[in-house]
Parts: sequence; structure tokens; C-alpha cells
Amino acid sequence: MQDGSAFVMLALGRLLLGGLYVAGGIHHFFVIVPLTEASKPAAFLLQNGC
Repeated sequence: MQDGSAFVMLALGRLLLGGLYVAGGIHHFFVIVPLTEASKPAAFLLQNGC
């Protein structure tokens, strides 16, 4: 019985870790877009020598 519960814990841990990576990727995608949009005015000023 102990072998079965160890396997369940291992599988559950891997599933949760995979979900964490997916959630982090989705979060990164939605955070990086506004950051790059916000930095466009600064890049424009740097290119024009202001």
C-alpha cells in the first residue's frame, strides 16, 4: 500500500509542477506585452536624441 501512495504523491507533484510552469508562462505572456508597449515612448525618445 505504501508503494501506491508514493506513486500517487509523485504523480500529483509532477502534475502540480507542470501546472505551475503553464501558469507562469501564461502570466509572463500577459505581463510582458504591457511592459513592451509602455517602453515604446522611451525608445522613441532615445532614437530621436531627446
